Amino acid sequence: MATSAFNSFFTVYLVDSLGTSTLIAGAAASATALLGAAAFKLLGPLNDKVGRKPVFMIGTIGYALFFLTIYLVSNSLVVTVLWILPIYPLVQSSAAALASDYTSKADRGKGLGLLDSAISLGGGIGPLAGGLIADRTSLRSVMVFSLATALAATLASQFLIRERRRLKSQFDLQDSHESFSSPKIQVLFREGGG
Repeated sequence: MATSAFNSFFTVYLVDSLGTSTLIAGAAASATALLGAAAFKLLGPLNDKVGRKPVFMIGTIGYALFFLTIYLVSNSLVVTVLWILPIYPLVQSSAAALASDYTSKADRGKGLGLLDSAISLGGGIGPLAGGLIADRTSLRSVMVFSLATALAATLASQFLIRERRRLKSQFDLQDSHESFSSPKIQVLFREGGG
């Protein structure tokens, strides 16, 4: 919700408040989507290597720093470059991995569906909240709201997220045990070969 509250109005802010051209604003919007897509490719393995919670926390802290910086800095180039940085893949890739870890194989689709519902709900409520705040006060006030929301998410995540990760060696052992306990493998062992 923190990001959707302000990002819905970001190009308006970039063009109307900071004087950036609409072409630059459009190019920046495209660049953030393209860099985000590329970042997902790198972040999947990072979630597996360092853990889901650290990647998630880097993302929420990244958002807090982003909103604080764009509130304090009015240089259109700096703000544009910050917007292009792919922060959302940090949060979304780790959230999906956590949802997958928290659910059984049988309920994995339900867990990911619930996560996507929450993301969609935040994506729907955020612009409404941002619009209400901007109408009552100013567009800059939406940055403060987004910063406060990102900080609240960071604090809540620090205390509420419990990572349920097994080490790679545990996966290897479990996978090899499952492979050797399959009916086909057991028949091969009883019959003495392939």
